[in-house]
Formats: sequence, C-alpha cells, structure tokens
Amino acid sequence: MQERKIEALGVSHEHFDHFWGIGSTLKHCPEIPIYLPAGFHSAGLAFIQQHGHTGSVITVPSEQPLLLFPGLALTSFPMSTLLQVQGENVLYANLQDRGLTMITGYGHGGVLNLLDYARRTLSGGEHIHAIYGGLHVSPLEDWDSQRD
Repeated sequence: MQERKIEALGVSHEHFDHFWGIGSTLKHCPEIPIYLPAGFHSAGLAFIQQHGHTGSVITVPSEQPLLLFPGLALTSFPMSTLLQVQGENVLYANLQDRGLTMITGYGHGGVLNLLDYARRTLSGGEHIHAIYGGLHVSPLEDWDSQRD
C-alpha cells in the first residue's frame, strides 16, 4: 500500500467483517478508488468517509459487468441477506489458456447462480477454470434435487 502498487479496492459486500477494516487501508492510501456493490447504505459510505477516504467511489451497477480492463470484469449482484445487506460484488477474470475464474467475497447470492450468470453473460463463461472465495451453494433456502 505504501508503495502505491495497489490501484483500487473492491468491497464485496457491506457485512462488517468484509469492509470495517478499511481504516487501515485508508491510513496508507486515502485516495485509493473504491468499488462498492449497488445497494450500499449511506451509513456505510459515511463510515468510509469518516476514515479519511479522498478518492473516487464507484458503485458497480447491478448485473451489468463493469470491465476494469480486458479479461477482468466486476459485477454487482442484487441480493438481500442478514443485517439488511443489499448487493454483492463478484470479480470474473478470463485467464489466458485457462478459462474463467470467479472470485467472490462470500457468495451470498449462491455460487451456482453466480456461475450461471457467467455462462449466460461473459465471453468464455462456459469454461470455468477456478472458483475462489465464499461459496454458499444455496442462499439459505431448501436444497432440492435440481441442485444435486
């Protein structure tokens, strides 16, 4: 951080354990651009500002991939979970000669839903190379034979 080798910060979702440590980041790099999922509350934005953030805040539109650079897209998924958290960012990277890699902060929308989105929306989405992060298979509903 102090050497400015990190260009941006992506917040997966608004649960405390996923963004409340932001003060330590902003201490070293207050101007870092921050990518937030659609649905981030005003109290969360105020928390970020209270910690001295001076850079841009980019809200990722819901279910519209934001191309960060060729082969890397960030998508905000609408979802609602504990503590009134709305929306979650998921990163998709198309790795040369490997396929698509999905990186989640927690996968509250359900990993199967996030993979289906990749297949329907992203170039190369039919070939998944790797999945990293939280992997909720089902967002708190009953399991069924289709998911098997």
